[in-house]
Amino acid sequence: KLAQIAGSIKKAAQTLWRFSRPHTIIGTITSVAALHLMMVPSDMGIGFVLNPLFLKTLIPTLISALLLNLYIVGLNQVTDVEIDRVNKPDLPIANGDLSKGNAIGIILAALLGGLAIGYTPELTSLPLQLTLLASGILGTLYSLPPFRLKRFP
Repeated sequence: KLAQIAGSIKKAAQTLWRFSRPHTIIGTITSVAALHLMMVPSDMGIGFVLNPLFLKTLIPTLISALLLNLYIVGLNQVTDVEIDRVNKPDLPIANGDLSKGNAIGIILAALLGGLAIGYTPELTSLPLQLTLLASGILGTLYSLPPFRLKRFP
């Protein structure tokens, strides 16, 4: 029974990983890390990245950005199921590994979690909050009618 539970957890984790579109995670991590490094005062040197203040802002920023990324790529998959069945049949909703209802639950949790972390004043800044808001709005406009900014659905 324990092996069965472990197998179910492993399958769910692998499905969530594929749903998150790993190639987009790389871009999110790279951009957040680069922007944080750009803020390091030049006289502080690279050792500043181990400073608790640096990590106190990097970690919540990274988590909120990754959650918003999951919201955006997940929303796109929810709205493109029929297209993905033809063009990207390995995606979890398209191949039946993830139900549309569960996917909607995941993206709503990711959106709310990302905004909750991103809008915690002692953890983040106004520029991050505005960036998260703009990303969420653009990601929504990209996938949802009546705007559906996606050029080729």
